[in-house]
Amino acid sequence: MMNTTVVPNSQTQATSGDKADIEMAEYTGEHGAVDEVKAGNVVPPSDFVNLNRLQTLRKFWKVTLFAFMVSFGATLDGFHQTIPGNIIANPGFIQQFGTVVGANGQLALDALHVSAWGGVLSGGNIFGNILGGFTADLFGRKFNMFLMTLLLMLATICEMVATEWRVWLASKLFAGIGNGFAQTALVIYNSEIAPPQIRGFLLSTWAFFYALGQLTASIGLQILATSPHPNDYKNSIYSEWVFTGIFLIFLVFLPESPWYHVRNRNHDKAKASLRTLYGNVEGYDVEHEYATFLSEVEFSERLRDEQKQAKWSEIFTGINGRRFMITAAIPLYGQLVGGSLIFTYLTYFFQLAGLENPFLASLIVFILLLAFIAVSFYTTDLVGRRPLLLGAIVVVVICLLGVGIAGSVPETPSSKNALIALACIWVVAYASGIAPCGSIYQGEASAPRLRAKTNSLSQALGQSFGLIFNYTVPIMLSPQQANWGVKTGYFFAGTAFLGGIVLYFQMPEFKGRSYAELDELFQKKMPARKFRTTKTSHQLLAQGTDV
Repeated sequence: MMNTTVVPNSQTQATSGDKADIEMAEYTGEHGAVDEVKAGNVVPPSDFVNLNRLQTLRKFWKVTLFAFMVSFGATLDGFHQTIPGNIIANPGFIQQFGTVVGANGQLALDALHVSAWGGVLSGGNIFGNILGGFTADLFGRKFNMFLMTLLLMLATICEMVATEWRVWLASKLFAGIGNGFAQTALVIYNSEIAPPQIRGFLLSTWAFFYALGQLTASIGLQILATSPHPNDYKNSIYSEWVFTGIFLIFLVFLPESPWYHVRNRNHDKAKASLRTLYGNVEGYDVEHEYATFLSEVEFSERLRDEQKQAKWSEIFTGINGRRFMITAAIPLYGQLVGGSLIFTYLTYFFQLAGLENPFLASLIVFILLLAFIAVSFYTTDLVGRRPLLLGAIVVVVICLLGVGIAGSVPETPSSKNALIALACIWVVAYASGIAPCGSIYQGEASAPRLRAKTNSLSQALGQSFGLIFNYTVPIMLSPQQANWGVKTGYFFAGTAFLGGIVLYFQMPEFKGRSYAELDELFQKKMPARKFRTTKTSHQLLAQGTDV
């Protein structure tokens, strides 16, 4: 029996159209390697399908390097997301942008201005997410990366020249839109080039570099807090140019995603991209691997034109609707577990809690975040996505409840230390399960032809929650407004618990599955808890069993 994968019947195959068949026939006539794809609805296996994770990593070191270069762009995203919520505790920043007098008689930031900065940042994210879904398909993944970089450069310039709160507000708009483009380009690109054996590892690099940007921002602010001139807050802003310059250099050498070229009938350019990404691999047959690539990511929709015919409404219905909700689940849940509280306003939160050095505490938290996301490179493909996610949910709910309790007792050195410890444990759990699984599910869950639109819209939905919480969290914390302070932990413990129940029934296991296998499992409407144990046609054929 030929070692192949049978493509399951799908609703999209039934509606595919003669034009797509003609296009496939034209391409098949010129490239014999695709004949086996056309004959019998069979997906040809990759020559490297039986490699284990370590062998794949060694053999495909070049594509791994490119994936790291792409994910480095998340450093810009993380830096721009972290600086606004933490720099507001800097004395020089308060002196520059403060407009109200606090209870202690000192100049303070208006809580409504702080909320507006966070809200506009999230609003820009939503706009960039939605627009990025169109531009990624029309002009390419690299176009989104260049546009993202340009917008973040404009944000940095506004931050450098800002002398009053409205200009700082404009910088958050540019940063938000740029971050939206980043979230629709970086994960999509890596999901399209990653070998299945190490796809979880390569997709989780986005979370790692995002955390690196957050850590670097915290280090910069900590240096300012301990330097002879702590009021010179703009030094942390200048450092953003370092990441921008490095990423621009990477973009020069980065090929366009082969998927984008396949969609636009650029077969030669697609194979050129494959040679750039994989050409160093001994025994790599571009024709055969291209046939495999084309089949696995496009055959279920009969090639390129289906992407142009896809309607936005299709994302929300039937099987695609289920896949969309899986893609959107972690961006949404990241807000329900207190992402805005811990990451965007962590230093402000620690400052209100009475910590003597809130910047140092924030720095410790982000070091832990980075370290445990690095650990997840290994565990996401070894243990799987679902067990890590569900385990993390249990821990973060307990931690948030503990934070609320710490805010309900009299303030003592012990209660402050407990608060730091709980924040650290929360971050370890988040970094071990929620953060890496978020980028992985975004890259894997959507149907190939709808990937850009599904990813962009799911990110926009998550950012809509971010818009709400980036605006309301400062109000919850501030003595000028709700004055919940540390007791805000109770609120997020409740939302995290309820959201966790939903995720238990919604989030399947994708570990080691090819995109063709995922299509089959979704087509069979398999419950989330059975994804891991169900045998697919691919597995049965590999075992020599008739399907």
